[in-house]
Amino acid sequence: MNSKAVMIPILLLGFFSLSACNFPGLQGEDEIDVPLATPTTAPLEATALPSPSPTTEAPDPTQEPLPVTNESIPISIDNVKHLAIQTTLRSEVDKPIAAFDLSPDGRYLAFSYWHDPAKILTVWDLQDDVLVSLTFHDWNVKSAAFSPGGGYLASASQDGMVALWEVGSWELIDNFLAFPEGAASLAFSPDGSLLAVGGFRNQLGVWRLEDGERLHYYDGPGPHVVQKVTFTIDGSAYYADTGYADITVWSTVDGELLRSFRGEACIGGFDLSSDESKLAYSSSCSDAHEPHDPLATIAIRDVASGEPLVYGALKEASTRVLYTDDDALIITNPGGTLRFWTAVDGTLLHQLPPMGHYVEFLLSDDGSLLIVGDADGDVLIFSVGP
Repeated sequence: MNSKAVMIPILLLGFFSLSACNFPGLQGEDEIDVPLATPTTAPLEATALPSPSPTTEAPDPTQEPLPVTNESIPISIDNVKHLAIQTTLRSEVDKPIAAFDLSPDGRYLAFSYWHDPAKILTVWDLQDDVLVSLTFHDWNVKSAAFSPGGGYLASASQDGMVALWEVGSWELIDNFLAFPEGAASLAFSPDGSLLAVGGFRNQLGVWRLEDGERLHYYDGPGPHVVQKVTFTIDGSAYYADTGYADITVWSTVDGELLRSFRGEACIGGFDLSSDESKLAYSSSCSDAHEPHDPLATIAIRDVASGEPLVYGALKEASTRVLYTDDDALIITNPGGTLRFWTAVDGTLLHQLPPMGHYVEFLLSDDGSLLIVGDADGDVLIFSVGP
């Protein structure tokens, strides 16, 4: 979720996917009818598990020591170099983190592992320090998303199914087949009434949760995995990385294509600034067509005009891109590290040590916590001092 309005009071002091190179392709029409599955009545596991004890690690010795504070300080261009690990959840599953989302109130972190034989979606209750295992999917969970109000958690799997869980009780309340080829990404609309789902074969759909009706459907050419979908603040449109190098914008009302932004190579990740005036994106593969700039680690477009504003200087693939809360920095994950770039000119300002080949990351809604899932399955929570 991209909301940046909710402060997180409970994480103070103690608790703090890969896009393949694909064939070029443009947009299509709603031509294929994907049936919805009947909600299951099979018994489900939703039990507290023995939790690896979160351990507080010492701050990076290369950083200046920071005083302890109870104040949540948003990560910004002024303090990013003071990021330090506050809490670590050590995993016994030696696999990279895949699905990753934090509830709006900051209490629950949902995550899964790549190629997890148990096919489990895990929820870490940071307040009570327990892990909850949600078992339903027949294949690996690729995406998880909490609803804007925090009452529901959706999960999408390579089995093509989308499941909806009640937060707190962790009961499965609904499920449906999104795409037989696999579901890869999720996003709730701002009012929580709709769920957009990206597929493994360049598919995109929107479902109304009240009655499970599919409202929109797009089936594009090529084997592209739609790694991200996100609604605009007012809910009138949604963005998705559909196609070889396209970020497309669709109408929530009728599902019509509104516009398309063409990237330099296969899109790795993208994010909108808080006022939605700028679109930052990265590339995740090395081939590009002249005169485009291959593998710009970050690029920024003006949304209104579509004109490029910034190109990053380094040429490295990145699968995730996020603006910080103040829109002054952009975070990417090339080579399993995290890099922080200035949004004004694309200058590399700071980077964290490598954490394996692939890392997943997100920011808390108030922008004060950077939560990272590393290549070994560990979850690290970073914050800054004053």
